[in-house]
Amino acid sequence: MKETFLDVGELGWSLYLSAHLRWLKSLNKPLPSVMLLPGREVFYRGLVEKVFFVPDDFYTTFDLGKQDRFGFLGTSPGMLRIYADSKLPKGYQISRRQAFTDDSWRTVFLGQKIFEPYEPGATLPGERKNKILIFPRCRKAEHFNHRNIPQFFYVALIRRLCEEFKDCTIRSMGTKNGAYEIAEAETGKENYSNFIDKSTIEELINFTPFAIGAVGAQSFPLKLMLLQGVPSFMIGHERDRHVHFENWQRTRAGFFEIGKDDYNSFYSEDCIDKIVEFFKEEKMNEIEYLKRIKATLQIALRESGYVSPKLTEVVENIKGRLTTLNASEPPKSKFMEECGNMFCDIEPPTMCDLYALITLIDKYKADK
Repeated sequence: MKETFLDVGELGWSLYLSAHLRWLKSLNKPLPSVMLLPGREVFYRGLVEKVFFVPDDFYTTFDLGKQDRFGFLGTSPGMLRIYADSKLPKGYQISRRQAFTDDSWRTVFLGQKIFEPYEPGATLPGERKNKILIFPRCRKAEHFNHRNIPQFFYVALIRRLCEEFKDCTIRSMGTKNGAYEIAEAETGKENYSNFIDKSTIEELINFTPFAIGAVGAQSFPLKLMLLQGVPSFMIGHERDRHVHFENWQRTRAGFFEIGKDDYNSFYSEDCIDKIVEFFKEEKMNEIEYLKRIKATLQIALRESGYVSPKLTEVVENIKGRLTTLNASEPPKSKFMEECGNMFCDIEPPTMCDLYALITLIDKYKADK
């Protein structure tokens, strides 16, 4: 029988299961298969032989509002296993190693996990690395709603971030069943956009290279952001778990700790101040990073000895207003002069553009 795993529980636990399957792949064993809820297949790209989606009657047989770890509250692992086995094609069965609700995050697949960022499945032309992502969690099911921070906190936070970071787009993300839908008109800010229910998990992963940070209550989206290398600020009651133990890439993380029963009544100007300071520090780090890339590009240009026609063509096709390399320099910066005016009348390029240019320069140096 071909080994198959089941991913139908809480989203945060999908990260654990895919990390276990990545570990299995590292042993050069035959790839297993996975049965899952639609949208989660992005976690298993390259890690499984086949993906099976749950059938239509799954949604009437089980209550998604009672998801717990890899299973459901009130549903025995045996019942879930029997159901899944009956829906798989002949020759496939749920793995004996499948975890359900008896493992904690500390012990599940102990010593058998490899966490890595998920590769974006598509590029997003024209996007700039200037987004701050807000995840205004609002779970309606009784099992989860005790951890909903009030909507008015997120509205106040969005307004403040829009005022403090006018050069950034503040974007709320999530699903209608799992987040507050905060309309643009509710904030009154032009640099805010509401993306609730407008993106899949895969699209969220594709979007992470353009995020300078993320913020929200401790939950799956923030774990994913940290795994993808996006600096994130969380509000919650389990600091060590989220900042250290489940921060597998050691991404920069901020945390405002509150009581386990204080979510529904939470509001704190001090917390908003700390979030603003967190992102201001991140932007300063970004400027320093850009300066290092700028220096790398300058060295590459000097060593190449010339600017190829192809490189000039690429540069001339960079469109839109792009991120300023150094806030202390005017738009027509010294950087352009030092690069032989190769950027002509356009603004300095984004980090992604610089990486592409450096790669091109290296290629032409090799071809020369």
